Amino acid sequence: MNVLFCNTYLYRRGGAEVSLFELADLLTNRGHTTVFFGMKDPRNEVTDHSEYFVDNLEFDDYRPSRLLWGLKAAGRVLHSTHAMENVRKLLDVQRPDLVYVNNIAHHISPSILEVFKEKGLPVILSVRDYKIVCPNSLLLNRGGICERCKGGKFYNVILHRCKRDSLVPSAVACAEAYFHSLRGIYSLVDAFLAPSLFCKEKLVQFGLEERKIWVVPNFIRTSGLTVSSPDPEPFCVYFGRLSHEKGLNALLQAFGGCHHRLVIVGEGGLKAALISLAQDLGLKNVTFMPRLDRDELFSVVGASLFTIFPSLCYETFGRGVIESFALGRPVVVSRSGALAELVDDGVDGLLADPLDPSDLADKIDRMFSSRETCLGMGEMGRTKALRLFTPDRHYDMFMSVVEKTVDR
Repeated sequence: MNVLFCNTYLYRRGGAEVSLFELADLLTNRGHTTVFFGMKDPRNEVTDHSEYFVDNLEFDDYRPSRLLWGLKAAGRVLHSTHAMENVRKLLDVQRPDLVYVNNIAHHISPSILEVFKEKGLPVILSVRDYKIVCPNSLLLNRGGICERCKGGKFYNVILHRCKRDSLVPSAVACAEAYFHSLRGIYSLVDAFLAPSLFCKEKLVQFGLEERKIWVVPNFIRTSGLTVSSPDPEPFCVYFGRLSHEKGLNALLQAFGGCHHRLVIVGEGGLKAALISLAQDLGLKNVTFMPRLDRDELFSVVGASLFTIFPSLCYETFGRGVIESFALGRPVVVSRSGALAELVDDGVDGLLADPLDPSDLADKIDRMFSSRETCLGMGEMGRTKALRLFTPDRHYDMFMSVVEKTVDR
């Protein structure tokens, strides 16, 4: 089987891209072939057929004063003829049996789904966020969890300035949502892969056809991963993107006035503000590290006592959770979304209220209070990872969806 993978970023920018490349490697190892379509970038890990990739456009470059840039970006978001033309050319030289779509919103746009349907190709879309039903992708705004757009009421993204807390980006996101809804763009998808039951249930609540949604959790390669002893001076780790929805402000507040050590690993737009907040709070027990490669990151996590993910938003999954489990480390996570689905409270981790720094602090204290308890919870987590999140299990579930999709 030849599979076309479509994703904006073709380097390991975050968990979505890591999962994309892991699946591609898994399929290649099982005898399938792969080809990629995405955005041009010097950091890309795949360069074959890069002449067909779309031009680079980063929305972090947005400024209210840059009118022409804003018009160009809005056009790309709504309906990218550039992406459609390029993917058509790619299909002329590479005829896939299946199209696997990951994150394509904004930079590529879902307009390419029309090309795949013209060509009669089956399309599977992996759900990495809630962009299909939420113009802001996260079901979150500055006021907290938000589901006001349910029922197609996308105008709420403008009323509440959900996108970047700004009018223009929110207006573009609103127009995008209405445009794609009116064109029925996502009805062109044959199957949606939801990485958690929570994610599937939320999509159904917002009106997606349940028969098209399949729960296929992410996986982790555990071969070569061993459980190591925690550092004699215990610490915990957050790793991932440094952005508002990850609940890191409350995490820093939870570490105020305590002697426990926290290591924050990653990059993102919130990093400078987080470093400043840590300084304002006098947190000498908090260390910031840059994004690390897989082996370096796993070495840090393996030396920790536990990891922590206090997301404010409804995560669709929690790759960091299963990575922690695979390394024999328990977790503290938000009591909401798919994170709570992954963790058995008190067995392989603890659930906390991400909006309450005192509750977070209490759960952190509990984890640090007993090294033996932490190690025991970590063993339970590793057992879960080896049972539920293996490559073999993922492959079987994925191929089952593929067979049903291609037949239909």
